[in-house]
Amino acid sequence: MDINNEKPLISRVGEMVRFVVDVQSFPDFESVQLFWFKNDIQIEKNHKHLVTGVKTDGQFPQTYLEIKSIELEDSGTYMLLGNTSDMSTNITMQLLVSGSPAIKMMNTVEFYEINKVYELECIAIGYPKSEIW
Repeated sequence: MDINNEKPLISRVGEMVRFVVDVQSFPDFESVQLFWFKNDIQIEKNHKHLVTGVKTDGQFPQTYLEIKSIELEDSGTYMLLGNTSDMSTNITMQLLVSGSPAIKMMNTVEFYEINKVYELECIAIGYPKSEIW
């Protein structure tokens, strides 16, 4: 997939998503440090995210972020940050995951005491956005 970051990428739950970015740098690619972020938090390589350094099949070296079997929670803003000793630049992409809405409970505790007040927060996630009534 070539990135057109003007419009969000919309994918379905369970699909695999791969963001591919050409990296151009002078004098060489080895001087570039690349970091992927989701919603301003750096992504580490794990069972779900495969972050690679370089693919050199084409005219320019490429880096990519692959997300296996996406879930609703994978929706968000993804950013690739490139640093050299002289400059820093980034590109952002919006991912919307289409699927049945889900309700997420926040601020929960394991036990609740009698006569004590608690505040619970419910968040509905999904795309397209659900109507809550």
